Amino acid sequence: MAQGKGNPEINKKVATSALVTTLLSGVGFYLGNRYWEAVASFGGQFFEHWGDGFAAMWPLIAENPAHIDMSPNAMLAGLTMCVLVWLFWLRYVAFVGNFRAGEESGSA
Repeated sequence: MAQGKGNPEINKKVATSALVTTLLSGVGFYLGNRYWEAVASFGGQFFEHWGDGFAAMWPLIAENPAHIDMSPNAMLAGLTMCVLVWLFWLRYVAFVGNFRAGEESGSA
């Protein structure tokens, strides 16, 4: 954004939310990566154990909290979670302006 352009209050909201989203996307990457590590530890097909992975990832995190699984599937799961967090942020930023309920957000 150029200096002195736009509404400073909205610019501050966007900047603050981008900082928070950066932190949340890091957490999302970590949890997605550890989730896939837990699912992969069961063997077999993903759909057989996708629910078990949620329960199994917490003991793995408690056992070794600084570990990141470098396998391609675990990295892809982490990246997917990271991107999802940013997509929610984009939705927030698109409607951070002055909109009323039920009003279209285009020029008329």
